[in-house]
Amino acid sequence: MIAFHRSGAVRIAVLFLALFACTVVAAFAVTYMMVREEIVAHLRANIVAGADAIAARLQHEPPDLVFSSASRQRVAALFNADGKLVIGEPGLSPYTGWREIPADNVGLQEDPQYRSETVLVYGRPVGDQTLVVGEGMDIVEDSREALTSGLMWSLAFVVMAGIAGAAMIAWRIDRRLGRTEVALTAYASGEMSRRLPITGSGDELDRVAASVNSVLDRLSALMETTRQITTDAAHDLKTPMTRLLHRLAEAEGNSVAETKTVLRSAASDAKQIITTFDALLRIAEI
Repeated sequence: MIAFHRSGAVRIAVLFLALFACTVVAAFAVTYMMVREEIVAHLRANIVAGADAIAARLQHEPPDLVFSSASRQRVAALFNADGKLVIGEPGLSPYTGWREIPADNVGLQEDPQYRSETVLVYGRPVGDQTLVVGEGMDIVEDSREALTSGLMWSLAFVVMAGIAGAAMIAWRIDRRLGRTEVALTAYASGEMSRRLPITGSGDELDRVAASVNSVLDRLSALMETTRQITTDAAHDLKTPMTRLLHRLAEAEGNSVAETKTVLRSAASDAKQIITTFDALLRIAEI
């Protein structure tokens, strides 16, 4: 069973998933800003052209006739120098330049399904009066909704693909690490011939497994050498100690001179045993 909350592969996959999701969001944000700027520039050009056309007609036509033929998707109003409405949309205010205002109080003649939330308004002077022309920003709002919907679907796909990818990566790594754990457990239990599995892919886990196998080979060789040294030391100690025991047994009941001779031989055997122990101690210090 994979412990996802403790899996390093899952954590790395989640990190890359978060980075990719942030990249997708940033890309959609930049796309929306670029599309919005393009649409707004087109709307501004249309509004300026409409305002110029109305201003030109006001020079030689009465305002009632000019405003009666205005576009249904556009609103306009004409104000005196004191700011009093002469004709047109009462929801507009006299000013010059560009503004974005809520469409709630502006009488745009739009279909309900295409109702704008914001109106882009442009004001310019016409003699001593002020002409204000506005148009609904439903195209900008529709593009925002479309891009938002695309962003949500893209993020959903990214998240689902990321979760599936993280699960697959975690499963593969967990399976390989599981085989590695089994091999190490068997080695620790005494199966000195067991080694870590290598898939041949040459990835990081294969390189680590090859390095660990080299260490295990070295340990096996050292243990074999130690076993051989121990066996040789046992043989080297057994002979002089056996001889020492025989000499001591022979010393019983002998004369003093013979006993001294046996003791000198026993001392020689004891020195040989001590020499062997010293050699073992030097080996242990290596």
